[in-house]
Amino acid sequence: MFFDIKISAKKIILITGLTRSGKTLLCPIISSLKNCEQFFFNTISENVSVMHYMKKINFNTANYIIKKAINENIQDKLLGRNLNNKKNDFTSLNNYKKKKIYLKRMRTIKKNSFEKSKEFKNNFFPILFHEAFLNLKLLEKSLNFPKIINISRHPVDLVTSWIKKGYMNKHYFRVTNTILTYKYGKTNLPFFCLGIENQISKQKTDEDKIVKMISNLNKIFKKSYLNSSKKKNIVLIKYDKFVTNPNKFINEICLRFNIGKTKFLKNVLKEQKCPRKVDYKQREKNYQKIFSKLSNENKKILNNLIFRYENNELTF
Repeated sequence: MFFDIKISAKKIILITGLTRSGKTLLCPIISSLKNCEQFFFNTISENVSVMHYMKKINFNTANYIIKKAINENIQDKLLGRNLNNKKNDFTSLNNYKKKKIYLKRMRTIKKNSFEKSKEFKNNFFPILFHEAFLNLKLLEKSLNFPKIINISRHPVDLVTSWIKKGYMNKHYFRVTNTILTYKYGKTNLPFFCLGIENQISKQKTDEDKIVKMISNLNKIFKKSYLNSSKKKNIVLIKYDKFVTNPNKFINEICLRFNIGKTKFLKNVLKEQKCPRKVDYKQREKNYQKIFSKLSNENKKILNNLIFRYENNELTF
C-alpha cells in the first residue's frame, strides 16, 4: 500500500468531456478568469484513471499516481518550470492572460516555501482532462472533490470530427497517440470500446463503430454523474449553447465556483470566436452523409443521441 498523500492545491477545476467536444475552447476562457492559473493537462493521470476503470490497477495505486502527477504539474506552474513558449501551441504562454507572471517565476530563485505563497493558497488550477466521467469516483477522491465543467457536443459534429481524426483505425497506431489502447483478440482497441468489444467487431463501417462508442461512453458518463454525491461542484454545458451565448454560462460558472472576471475575458472570447453562429446547414449535410453509412440499429441510436442533445436532456 502506498502512503495516502494529499493533493497539493485546494482549488482545482477539471474541464472535461468526450474527445473533440470543445475542451480546448473552454480552457483558455476559464484560465482568463480571476486568480486562475494557465490550464494544463496530464495524459499519465488520464490513462491511470482508465487503467483503474479497467481493473488493471487497484484504487490505492491509481489514487497515488494521479496525486503525484498532478502535484508535480502544480509545482511546475508555481516555480516556472517546463513552461511552453511555442507560438502556435494551444498551451503556449503566449495564449495566457498574464504571460509576465510565468516569465517572472522562471527568473526567480527557487524557494522551499512556495506552498506558503498567496498563489498557492488562492489560485485555481484548471486542468484539461479527457473523459473524466469515465472514472468520476476516483477523480473526485484523488483531487479532493474538484470543481468540474463538462462540455458535450452535438452528436453529428462529434461523429464528423472523430471520422476526420481517424478515431477507429490508424490514429491508435501512431507513436504520438496518447489514448489508452488494449489488446482484444488479434486487434488493438481504444478504451472507448470497453464493454462493447463484440458489438464493435460486428459493425461494418467506421461510422457505425463511432456511434456505438459515443453512445456507450454517454451511458457510462451519465451513470457516473448520477452517482456523484457532489453534483453542486459540476457544471454541464452544451457546446452549441455556450458558443452562441458564452456570457450566460461564464456567469453561472463564476457564481457557482466563486470566481471573478477579468478585463482579459473579452479578448479571450474574441480569440475563441465567441459568440458565434452554429452552421446548421453544414451539420445537416454531415448528418445525411453519416446516416447513409449507418446500420438501421445505429440510425436509431444516433437519432436518439441527437434528440437528447437538442432537447436539453443529460448528455456527456
